[in-house]
Amino acid sequence: MLSTTIVRRLVALVIAAGCLVVTVGSAGAQTLTTVNDPAGSGGGLAPSQVALIGRRMFQTLAPTGTPTVTVFATTWGRAEAILLGASQPPSRADRTAVELVTVRGRERRRGRPIGRALLGLTIWIANGARSESGILRRVPKQLAELGRGTTYNLSLQQPASAVVAIRPLRGIGPISLGESRAALQRTLGPWLLGSGGDDEYALGASELDVGLADRRIHELVSRDANARLDGIPLRAGYRTLAEHLHGWRSVQCADQRRMLELSGASGRVTDLLFKANRFAAVNVGLSGTGGCPPWPPSFLTSPVGQL
Repeated sequence: MLSTTIVRRLVALVIAAGCLVVTVGSAGAQTLTTVNDPAGSGGGLAPSQVALIGRRMFQTLAPTGTPTVTVFATTWGRAEAILLGASQPPSRADRTAVELVTVRGRERRRGRPIGRALLGLTIWIANGARSESGILRRVPKQLAELGRGTTYNLSLQQPASAVVAIRPLRGIGPISLGESRAALQRTLGPWLLGSGGDDEYALGASELDVGLADRRIHELVSRDANARLDGIPLRAGYRTLAEHLHGWRSVQCADQRRMLELSGASGRVTDLLFKANRFAAVNVGLSGTGGCPPWPPSFLTSPVGQL
């Protein structure tokens, strides 16, 4: 991730009246209310993608009031010129379609907001292999040229329907091993970041890393501690799950990590990874996957939205 901070005098961000307001659950699983979708506005991102990117941005910036995310549809060249300002080399000719995701918030220090409001930005490309984020102390005038955008309200609680279920030896949530990439994208939309072989998607309250072989799903990795296995949230930890799950074996890994592992026919495997008692990740895969880390390098949280 290329993160750029340009120190300028803060000015107020003015969003034209009548912009679209979309209210989504914290998992971004559904759109609840919409008002006047303006022509040419942002909003190409699915609510789950907006929610995931927005939450990552708000890890750095504490929201000022209700946490909202505004998305503008533009091109890479225009978005990068807004992000980098005067330091931006001439690249306006890059007309790759992007979504420019913006938030307002104050810097966090030791968990508390300090200072004046800042503007966080993330440039995102559907099914792209690059993303760029940064923080500005001044709202650039060029932002107004992009129109009113689409504003999402991230303040609601996660709906019960958004909780992700782990299906041992079969899949995670609605995604199953062996499915085609086309079927995957019909369900979850474009990836957040990837190479076409190891890609990250938004699912529930977290990301879902997908490994493909011959254009079919070979491996799934999630770090969603709220995901449930046999009705138990993974955040319950190693001891609780080890006592509840039958037929799983305990595996000791390096660096105080350990796994609960379930093996099935044709080499299918499901691994629950913990650091001491604390849940770290779950891996559901076909033959040749899983086992103690290191897992594939792409199965790390991508920088999309990290300010």
